[in-house]
Amino acid sequence: MELRSYSSQRVYWNSEFAHVEPSGEEGGREEAGRGYDQGIPRTSSRNIYTPRNSTPTPRASESAAAISASDPQHNEMREREVDSGEQAGASTHTHSKPSRIHILGTGKEGKFVAHSLASLGGRPPISLLLQRPSLVNQWHEEGQILELLEAKKSVVQIGFDIENPNLTQAEYAQGRMLSTKNVLFGQDGWNIDQLIVTTEAPVTVRSLLPIKDRLHSTSTILFLQNGMGVIDEVNEHVFPNPATRPRYIEGMTSHSLRNHPARTFTTLHSGQGEIFLSALEDDQMSPDAVGMIDSTRSLLRSFARSPALNAKGVPPEELLVLKLERLAVEAVIGPLSVMFDCKNGDLLSNYNVSLLLREVLNEISTVASALPELEGQSGLSYRLHPRKIERTFVQVATKTQTEIHDMLRSVRLGKKSEVGYFTGYILKRAAELGIDCPNNTLMERLVKAKTAMRSQEASGYIPYKKDRRF
Repeated sequence: MELRSYSSQRVYWNSEFAHVEPSGEEGGREEAGRGYDQGIPRTSSRNIYTPRNSTPTPRASESAAAISASDPQHNEMREREVDSGEQAGASTHTHSKPSRIHILGTGKEGKFVAHSLASLGGRPPISLLLQRPSLVNQWHEEGQILELLEAKKSVVQIGFDIENPNLTQAEYAQGRMLSTKNVLFGQDGWNIDQLIVTTEAPVTVRSLLPIKDRLHSTSTILFLQNGMGVIDEVNEHVFPNPATRPRYIEGMTSHSLRNHPARTFTTLHSGQGEIFLSALEDDQMSPDAVGMIDSTRSLLRSFARSPALNAKGVPPEELLVLKLERLAVEAVIGPLSVMFDCKNGDLLSNYNVSLLLREVLNEISTVASALPELEGQSGLSYRLHPRKIERTFVQVATKTQTEIHDMLRSVRLGKKSEVGYFTGYILKRAAELGIDCPNNTLMERLVKAKTAMRSQEASGYIPYKKDRRF
């Protein structure tokens, strides 16, 4: 597929405004070489940031549970609530501006969230943390924009900053560039107050380590990822001290998203869904402490204001069940597609696959239903029943029958897959509960073994006599 042509833009940010200066008479994107869907009309949203007065809303509306999408007038009510709160606090919070949001991860979820937040009126400043020089080059080649393709139209957002997460504080203060082109770092300082993590689970710890000194106890991190068990690893390897640990929000999305096959910063949105969020409690918080810290409240309000994100707050127990329902399906489709090296749809209508599928699901259901943190949760026996999960598996595999699962893509490339955060999480919890899961154990070992083989092939590994493995 041929890449589209773009005219270059220079995007400047300072503490008061964002200004876009197109190079050439027309600016923006050229019409030639559209590529994906020749008939796509384009709209470009250039949201100019203007400082606005703001004040925290009452505690009842600042909790994650207050982000509810059940009311048809939900979006309008959310905007009125935010606006009224801002007007009420004008006398005490003058010239306050939205805090900068940093986004770590350039996958489909990260790009979708950044694009949606950029469409807000009075948008917060947004920094994309690009970890590889190749991403910076692609960012410039594609016009320094984020594009969302949905319902036969293209919506473009501009005005993002990009940063190198590997810089030291001294290098950051000097404004060191990622490249010779116009790349600006955020001007709000070294500290990161609000961070959204959308990286693949296996690289989360490695990605957070370079920026851990920019995060502090008054920062908030939103983990919007697949799989489970990531936060435990982050606590162990990145923020071992609870007293200085940032606050966490955990989330998951049901939006149907895909990466564009040819353009890194373009996302395909084929189905509207929801984003479920839950602000996790801080074990070190005093029993007398009330309310959320400012960064948590601000990040939740930004999500609540976005109709595109369709964010909904849920209690931690409900989010755990939602993630387990997702995990159960992914822990079947992913490993099975790796085992048979096939597309998702090839797993359907195969008698022997269905037998193995049911054995795996029985084990997952037994472990998930026995988790102590879900004791007393209503409807658990139905929601995590093996037959109910199997029906969901059939629906997902049918809908994505021509697609290759992300786990299989990773294995083919010799990259560490997310099996440890799906099947591996179930096995970890099973060990804690004393439950034997032989089928899931076999599935995890097969995926890891195949990954190791592909990795050796990719690196040109050749065994020799002194190698102790032979």
